[in-house]
Amino acid sequence: MIRHAESKNNQVYRDARRLFKGGTTDFDKEGWINYVNLHRSHDPAISPAGEMQAESLKEYLAPHLNNQASHPVRIITSPMRRTMQTILPTLKELKGQVEILVNGLYFESEGCHIKGQPHPGMNQIEIKEFLSSATSSPKFVGFDQDPTAGWYAHGTGFETRAESEERAVAFYTWLCDYLDLQLQSDDEDLFDAGVALPGEVGEIESDKLSPRQRRRRTAVLIGHGDFMSLVLKRIVAGFGHSIGEW
Repeated sequence: MIRHAESKNNQVYRDARRLFKGGTTDFDKEGWINYVNLHRSHDPAISPAGEMQAESLKEYLAPHLNNQASHPVRIITSPMRRTMQTILPTLKELKGQVEILVNGLYFESEGCHIKGQPHPGMNQIEIKEFLSSATSSPKFVGFDQDPTAGWYAHGTGFETRAESEERAVAFYTWLCDYLDLQLQSDDEDLFDAGVALPGEVGEIESDKLSPRQRRRRTAVLIGHGDFMSLVLKRIVAGFGHSIGEW
């Protein structure tokens, strides 16, 4: 599970804290609010610092997946621009079969809005175009059947905390079912039977970049800090126990 690189909204809040002396006795709250309202986007791209972070992610993740993950590598991403922009450099470097799933349940808490006014977000056609330089064409889960409808077209404003928690339950349940289906598929994996296989003697277990004979089924989830914390609560709670409580 990977949080997106720094977004332009992250940069806006960071700049506002510096400009209006956040965290000090001279904090200009009104100036801070006005600055954020003027510069914040409903679906921001990543910042220049975020672009560097996405490149750093590629430098680690691409060789790791190319050498150690079985095919297809499964990429599950939020439909928000900053998550897809974070993983796109990696996608361009992947050499084997890749399954890209854009999941309409995996967006950040509160949804896609500006000061409570909802924005529909990107639709399936726009997302396909956005990811057109990737190695595979994306599939969509949790979207409206109309490909021209944005992923947040159902939104009536900002999502409440209770609604975010309920969505985390729905996403966690979907993820469990999805991963169970992968375990039933006929991939090329060789699972650990407690003994070394021929050719593995020289492999270093801690080396995450070099080629491996025993490749692993791998799913990479690109999401958001707050919503991922809600999903992780369900994972920690255990399968089938209290996943709906918060």
